[in-house]
Amino acid sequence: MALEKFEDACDRALLVVIDGPISAGKTTLGTTLMERSPDRVHFYRETGHEDGIVDIFLEDPEEHAAAFQMLMHGLCYSRHEVAIAKIERVKSKKYVCVIDRSLLGNMVIGITNYRLGRISKGAYAMYKRQNEQ
Repeated sequence: MALEKFEDACDRALLVVIDGPISAGKTTLGTTLMERSPDRVHFYRETGHEDGIVDIFLEDPEEHAAAFQMLMHGLCYSRHEVAIAKIERVKSKKYVCVIDRSLLGNMVIGITNYRLGRISKGAYAMYKRQNEQ
């Protein structure tokens, strides 16, 4: 498995981020990695699918883009904080935290929604400010 190749290259636990568009297979890949090596891999899945948040956004992106982006950014940031804290606690270089969607990927989606006119100038300014914190 590819994870073994990281062992010799790294002197600490790893943080791996999977990025891509909605339904690209990020969750499938992260889940598969965790299932194959449950003692070495922890997968932090992107939320929003199982609780209907993504569906609400997709039903009317123009109406919900700003709120969706700010909510997803906050959730993404929280996943990163938890994963980084886990890596700092784990002393094994064989441990991997996998995150579904990066903060940068989330920002790209926000910029895209703004350029498509789904997020107003004022809401986008608030979103950018949230990203700077």
